[in-house]
Amino acid sequence: LNGRIANVTFINAKVAGDASGGTQPCGIVCGYCGNGAATCYGEIENVHVQGVVTGNGGGVGGVAGVLAHGKINRCSADIEINNKGQRTGGIVGYHNDANSASICEVTNCYSKGKIVSNNQKASGVISDLHGAAKSTNIAKVQYCYSAVDVTATRNVAGIVANAWNSNEYSAVEYCIAWNQNLKT
Repeated sequence: LNGRIANVTFINAKVAGDASGGTQPCGIVCGYCGNGAATCYGEIENVHVQGVVTGNGGGVGGVAGVLAHGKINRCSADIEINNKGQRTGGIVGYHNDANSASICEVTNCYSKGKIVSNNQKASGVISDLHGAAKSTNIAKVQYCYSAVDVTATRNVAGIVANAWNSNEYSAVEYCIAWNQNLKT
């Protein structure tokens, strides 16, 4: 997604990211939001998704597979996700921070449903938050909650499964994990 999508609801969506042996990132709205070079910016606002997503690779989410450079605000996901790969999230699969100008902001979002990953790094909001591989990256998850049941081989969490290289530009704050089941 290079641009903005807003004020949309997807009901009974079915995304088969594993069709024909595919291994690319996928989500109900998009596979990629923005790009790793930080030359394309994506914004998803007030979008609500309900459905099933199946994947076979890194970056499978309810709304977006990968948030590379952009913002997701006031979105919700009522989803069932089955991923054979790693990096599975109720809202976003993961944040790709390939550029020092990369922005990743997930705010005022919630997720419910079920996630099953046959690999590692699965969570209710975003699996991987690579906030500061470059010193000026912005990586924030704020005012989110999750009630997704999450199962994976390891690194399972209610909000963020894996966050690393934090700096003053990175934060996970004001979030609530209401997940009944987090299993490895």
